[in-house]
Amino acid sequence: MKGWKNKLGTLWLLGAVLLFTGCSSNPDPVATVGEEKLYLPEFMYYVYQAEKEGQVYEEMYQNIFSESYWDTEYEEGKTFREVAKEDAYENGIMYTIFEKEAKKAGYTLSEEETADCEKEATEEYAGLSKEQRKAIGLDRDAFIALKKKVSLGNKYYDALMEGVEINEDKVTSLILPEDYVQYDVDYLYAERKELLEPYLAKALEGEDFEAIAEEKPEELEAGHIGFLEGDFLLGEAFEKEALKLSNGETSDQIVKEEDGYYIVRMVDDYSTDSYVEACEEAILNARNEAFQSAYEKIKEGYEIEKFNSGWDSLVIGELTVNKDSEE
Repeated sequence: MKGWKNKLGTLWLLGAVLLFTGCSSNPDPVATVGEEKLYLPEFMYYVYQAEKEGQVYEEMYQNIFSESYWDTEYEEGKTFREVAKEDAYENGIMYTIFEKEAKKAGYTLSEEETADCEKEATEEYAGLSKEQRKAIGLDRDAFIALKKKVSLGNKYYDALMEGVEINEDKVTSLILPEDYVQYDVDYLYAERKELLEPYLAKALEGEDFEAIAEEKPEELEAGHIGFLEGDFLLGEAFEKEALKLSNGETSDQIVKEEDGYYIVRMVDDYSTDSYVEACEEAILNARNEAFQSAYEKIKEGYEIEKFNSGWDSLVIGELTVNKDSEE
């Protein structure tokens, strides 16, 4: 979620730039980086990207949890809404600095890179409704110029990341394989026990669960899950039955859980996937921390001032999404 610590994707990396037409209604800058003034539309694009991504989670949260994703606590004392706004602001500052540092280092965009920037920015801008364009506050030319600026800043980002060195062995030394033993399990599911009972014998004979489920797709569901002991992803009874099994073995009884009934088959009782993922995550976190440390040192070379502007009163969630499309 801390997107500003990582290199953002091609469509997401549209950093701050003083090239726009929509600031006349709010002439006060949001911040200054050195002598450069950064206005609201520069940060609104980051708001747009955050809201576009967050909208996917909002729909999921509403369907599953019946609560707002945006108002869910992300970390102690902060909601996803608040963290997303902080990240949007920091993205604007960071990519302004990166663009300046890129120029100092002599980086430029090639003709091909420039053409790609123009094409991608033009296509994305064309996909915005008039209401979205108004909410963001950038016209097409400013949008394209913004994309070029961030692409140049990304060259500096790449160089900075290449210079980040960490001791991977040291980082992963405290991650023990025995703490991340993953159990990979296949299952056959039905809402009612009587729907599974006719297929228990076939399951015990080793028949593929997917093939069984195809016989009654409206009643049966085949699936696969990987878990660590104590996860209880599908329930405690399900996990307890699975842990009794050896590789290739199928439970000789139907397991009852809150959501229905399962036949369980152990596929791999010592998968290393979770261990590998834990190591990769630890390395990534260490690289992000090293990058942040390097960035903070660079940032110290710039005088940055934040103003009490229109930015402070913004509430992220639906500022630039769910706008009625107008032609």
